[in-house]
Amino acid sequence: MVVLNPAEAAIVGSPGGYSWSGAANTYFFVDQAEDLIAFAWTQLVPYGLQDLHDEFRIAVYQAVVD
Repeated sequence: MVVLNPAEAAIVGSPGGYSWSGAANTYFFVDQAEDLIAFAWTQLVPYGLQDLHDEFRIAVYQAVVD
């Protein structure tokens, strides 16, 4: 996924950020504007826990200190 408009997509991040989700709910995202890369190497089957990805992304951004 590539974020073009974070507000329109209702996602935390910067325009141009991107992410990928894979088997067993593994997930990563990159936000080049914030110099941020985050990985979640979970092993949750079946796939489909999008809430986990959203909560992970929000928690990462909340932990960033400027």
